[in-house]
Amino acid sequence: MKIRRVRPEDLDLYVQVRYELWPDHTMDELRTEAIDNLQGQETPAFFAVDKGGQVLGFIECSIHDSAPGCYTKKIGFVEGWYVKKEVQGKGIGRALMEAAEDWARSHAC
Repeated sequence: MKIRRVRPEDLDLYVQVRYELWPDHTMDELRTEAIDNLQGQETPAFFAVDKGGQVLGFIECSIHDSAPGCYTKKIGFVEGWYVKKEVQGKGIGRALMEAAEDWARSHAC
């Protein structure tokens, strides 16, 4: 398994896994948000992929200036975190969270 940043050419796949996490939203809503995420640096997303390139899960993170229980002004925040059911319990979610934590630390959170 490899953790990598979601890239613009991943848009359709990114929208699909976002829909798996947020099925109450329309595909158009999820696509618009995904495009915004891919165009900026404020809400990056990371995929967990297997050796064949199949997406096993993803995480989206951002920086907030406040969050419940936090007293600093730069807070790494997870916006969405998803691992496909058939591969849960194998450390994929933990690896995604570590990627988000590394990203937040690199931005002085």
